[in-house]
Amino acid sequence: MILTEFALVNFQWFVNFQEILLLALCRWNMYVRKKYFVGEMNSVRLRKQALGTRNLVGARVEMARKNQGMKQKELLAQLQVNGVDMNASGLSKLEGQIRYVTDFELSALANILNVSVDWLLGREK
Repeated sequence: MILTEFALVNFQWFVNFQEILLLALCRWNMYVRKKYFVGEMNSVRLRKQALGTRNLVGARVEMARKNQGMKQKELLAQLQVNGVDMNASGLSKLEGQIRYVTDFELSALANILNVSVDWLLGREK
């Protein structure tokens, strides 16, 4: 009888400890989210690296896309419809000017974003 009471008390203590630990982990998770993420988890992340030097059009592509309220996934879908096979990483690198741009991609981007190739290249204002 004493042994079962002892086991029951220890089991109850273990359950309480698990609940406390779970609560602490949840609060820690919320603290980290508030400290390191501004707004919601789905909010826009800012670029961590400086712009590269491998293309001239990346910053303008990003500007035109954002001005139209278009997400990268939407632009990728439009590029694929136009026969340009690019993944999310490739588009991110293109916008960050870390990746070279082909002439086919440049033409498709200008058509999709309703801007001229000259504007993307910085020849027009």
